[in-house]
Amino acid sequence: MSKVDTKQRILEAASKLFYYNGVNATGINEILKESGAARGSFYHFFPNGKDQMAYETVQLTCENQIERTRSLIHAKKDPVAAFQHRIQALIDEITALKGQDELSIGLVALESWKNSPALSKLCGDTLSRMIDIYTEKLMAHGMSEKTARGVGTVYQTMIDGALILSVSRKEVSALKEVQKQIKVLVNNAE
Repeated sequence: MSKVDTKQRILEAASKLFYYNGVNATGINEILKESGAARGSFYHFFPNGKDQMAYETVQLTCENQIERTRSLIHAKKDPVAAFQHRIQALIDEITALKGQDELSIGLVALESWKNSPALSKLCGDTLSRMIDIYTEKLMAHGMSEKTARGVGTVYQTMIDGALILSVSRKEVSALKEVQKQIKVLVNNAE
């Protein structure tokens, strides 16, 4: 097995365990067991230990989510349809009984804000980049930058709140409500 495969297995195992247990509650031994990697391999790839591995895991997730969000938003011409399309993808993941495919950046940000400034900043930067995607979509359809950024910020906030409710309640009514109300937000933005 190649070194890249081993590192990838560690990152995938960490992502899965972070999703189920949280970053702080997941230990290196759990990650090693889940990934099948040796302790020496772990420290070869992550000489600074769990903090470095957690950062790289979340960084990979952030990049994946940005690309996925960009793809979903660009799949529809109309901003409202694009935003509803992105929410539908979240609903589909949750209702497929597999939960989200990846960590929630918002939940990681909440968990890390106090004890891991670097991880918290990474999450904040990622959320800002997602807001940029929404802002660009809205501006391309004639909305001013200031208004588009405000709507994009509210939209991301609505998604994060609805995602927390949906995951904790194990149902998607909050996401469906955001999906319905996004039209009101976009069409009545000032």
